[in-house]
Amino acid sequence: MLQEIQDGVRLSILREAANLVSQGKKIRHILIATNPTWVFKFIKEQFGREPQLAGVGLKHISYFDQMDEEFFKRYFKRVYGKEMEIHYGEITSQPAGKIPKLRIIPDPKPDEFRISFDFGQSQEKIAVFRGGRIVMQLISTGYWHSIYLAKIRGKVPPEEAKFSLDDIKDEYIFPMINYVLNTLGETRGGEGFTKDKLVSINFSWADSVRKGEIIPSGGISESIKDAENVLVGFGPTIAEEIKTTFGIKDLKVGVVNDADAAALGVSFLTRGRPLPNSKILVLPIGSSLGSAMLTDNAVEDGVWELSKIIFDEAPYEAPYETTFHPLWSMNTARLYVSSSAVVDIAHRLGMTDPTTTSEMVGSALEAGDETARKVFDTIGFNLAEFLAATYKSDPFGLVILSGGVVSGLSGQRIKESALALLKKKYPELNIDIKLIQELELGDTGYVRSGNIQDYLNNIGAAFMVEEGN
Repeated sequence: MLQEIQDGVRLSILREAANLVSQGKKIRHILIATNPTWVFKFIKEQFGREPQLAGVGLKHISYFDQMDEEFFKRYFKRVYGKEMEIHYGEITSQPAGKIPKLRIIPDPKPDEFRISFDFGQSQEKIAVFRGGRIVMQLISTGYWHSIYLAKIRGKVPPEEAKFSLDDIKDEYIFPMINYVLNTLGETRGGEGFTKDKLVSINFSWADSVRKGEIIPSGGISESIKDAENVLVGFGPTIAEEIKTTFGIKDLKVGVVNDADAAALGVSFLTRGRPLPNSKILVLPIGSSLGSAMLTDNAVEDGVWELSKIIFDEAPYEAPYETTFHPLWSMNTARLYVSSSAVVDIAHRLGMTDPTTTSEMVGSALEAGDETARKVFDTIGFNLAEFLAATYKSDPFGLVILSGGVVSGLSGQRIKESALALLKKKYPELNIDIKLIQELELGDTGYVRSGNIQDYLNNIGAAFMVEEGN
């Protein structure tokens, strides 16, 4: 049973479910387009409470962005081992017309300035560009979502730990914009800056974003009070507030999913250096697993949320004994290919220090630790299963890995183990894998700390434009 999120989705799902039950159907799986926790909670509660729905056979509720019917047939057959009868619910949430494609501005004018925010699970990054070069970069690791996570780990109830959207704007977004505007002219590369030269402020957001609108779905929006209501129209609303507050009349403001931003960042950095495939799957692997499909250097806005797929696969043949369960536990791929997966696998393989981080496991790998090698090999095997499971939905020729988890030697181990398993178990799939640091990148300017891949989302967000605009 498939059901898009819409106004009144809760009643719509229940009506459809009751109708199917009245026909003697058993409902095994409900798949919805995004994952607001309030929808999941409501559905689970009502299936348990409503007499006509009790005992209908519901096993799982999951979410996935739009794909075609043939994809879902293959997907459910893989999950349940047999053909499943599929019923589509009302689909009214998508605005009329095609899903827009996002591209990059390939040749920004040399005296145009752009600001981009990258709001992630563990950091907030700001980059300022002049032409196509970074001239200022700012990183915050102690605000908003990271503070929220620290609070709930300290047993503060989630509702008490959340920030209001006004707090985030008043205490972080606006002060940071103000800081940039007041100091940029004194920064190397920012000489001669005036507000009228600032053409855009864009946001990369670690959550579902479609057509520039944020759809709270378990990403960083979980740390915002009343997110499903206050984030409606975030893009247009904050655009007007920024223009009014800072007196910049013609400023463009946009919001893009972080994985889409990463894919656009790849497109920008490789412009003029054609990549070997026209269809490329970009996977940022950090606190979570993002995914975006780059087709002829364009991204379909908000469509490729592959990391949310649910697996029920046969276990792979690991080259060593491990208690870690691979992709066969009815869970999402991002739990198996991410920094949290690194820590989970490390704990399962004997690195029991509760303060262990993925960076610590990476450092252990660099020092030659055998357990750390097994950890990143396992991440690679999980990645291979993920790629094999998604390939037939829309075949891609090249996979580009980015993000903190694939920096240094850990990225090489993940890549090599994934390719080895693909070759052994899925030789019919023609998939190549490259790390972002292996690509021939153009001149990106003054990155004064970290690697250029750390600012991939900022680059993509800064230079994104909807096709035709």
